[in-house]
Amino acid sequence: MGGYRISPLIGGDYRPARTGEPIRTVRGEDIGRLDFASDLLAGLSIRRLRAARPQPLVQRLEVIADAARLIADETVDGLSPMEYALAQSATSGTPLPVVTGFLQLVRPAVQQIIEIVPEELAAQHYGRATVSVHRRGDLACVLSPANHPAVHVALFELVALGYNVIVRPSRRDPFTPARIVRALVDAGLAEDTIALLPTGHDGADRLVREADRSLVYGGPDVARRYRNRPDVLVQGPGNSKVLELSGADPDRLAQLLIASTADGGGGQCLNASAGLVGDPAALSRTVAASLDQLRIGRPDDESTQVPVFPLEQARRLAEFAASVHGGPPGDHLVDLADGSAALRPVVSIADPEKPLRATELPFPALELYPAGSGTEPARLGRTLSLAILGGTDDQVATYLSANNIRNVFTGGTPTTCFTPGTPHDGSIIDHLTERKTSNHLLAERI
Repeated sequence: MGGYRISPLIGGDYRPARTGEPIRTVRGEDIGRLDFASDLLAGLSIRRLRAARPQPLVQRLEVIADAARLIADETVDGLSPMEYALAQSATSGTPLPVVTGFLQLVRPAVQQIIEIVPEELAAQHYGRATVSVHRRGDLACVLSPANHPAVHVALFELVALGYNVIVRPSRRDPFTPARIVRALVDAGLAEDTIALLPTGHDGADRLVREADRSLVYGGPDVARRYRNRPDVLVQGPGNSKVLELSGADPDRLAQLLIASTADGGGGQCLNASAGLVGDPAALSRTVAASLDQLRIGRPDDESTQVPVFPLEQARRLAEFAASVHGGPPGDHLVDLADGSAALRPVVSIADPEKPLRATELPFPALELYPAGSGTEPARLGRTLSLAILGGTDDQVATYLSANNIRNVFTGGTPTTCFTPGTPHDGSIIDHLTERKTSNHLLAERI
């Protein structure tokens, strides 16, 4: 077993545990150990978090700014930025350029949170009435994702809002949340206001039950498990899409489809999985030719552009991809001959008689549907991110006002565009806070 060990972090101190599991690369190599917090240790941590008081807003914002600097530029817990990126890439299968891109993104992303949060928390005055913003509780839980390191930026938003935070890292990527939590403590965040608590699945459910508010990331199974809980904001499959309306330039449309499908390795909920276009046949050839140029290789190779998976998982994905996009499973699989494999990016033309489905896969995969069958918002189904090219302002407004569509981008902006601190799949700030009114006007006696 390798030398990495990620243990529960409580009160600023690591608590090595007897139970846990190996940290493995996508090639199946053991490179370390992830210690699980016992029920007793988790209970102790929750009590400490409940008793702690958050620091003032100005201090919290200073902390997250410095933590972002540490993450991007400094050695944290013995890992330099590049050592962290290599470890994260090796275990999650995320292409190394995506991880190093996150290190470049984290400082400007946190700066946007620093600018947005004070405005969101500011009281508004209407005569003698004051509308103020309050947290919906004191303790938040995050069940961390593994599909893209940039998603973890939401942690900074929780800290900025004054929540005490439980972070349960993913088994595929324990390195990113561990680096963020350690950097926050090293930057001066009060030690009893944040905890890193690795657990199994049963332990994760307990953490969500104990918290006042939770952010949960995962696939369809996770979304179904928590979707009826108002205290849980589920960030699940996105079913993001690209839509061609009248007047769209064909070359710009092709580039929009390529970027929306492949940016960041193609595994985000923001990546497009379907396109509704005028000429699917012509566009499929253009887009497929471009996606075929994406470099497939080991995840820790600086030229790799497509995610890598353990071989058995990749075989299951290939079978599923074949059921969606056609062809034998072997056509989709690239065996890297080291215990890991990648999936070839794929573009297919969907049956126009079938409902638009936008099946999401964790690599670049796109189904093209003919727009001639209808482009009304209801046909798109649930859509996290919709990139529209062409059309009029009135048409765009129709999609923006549709309840099934969460975000709309125009002008060639890909579906993967996201500004931290702004609504994504619902607003994190709205989930975590509420507005209340106080009125200083004395009521008249009747």
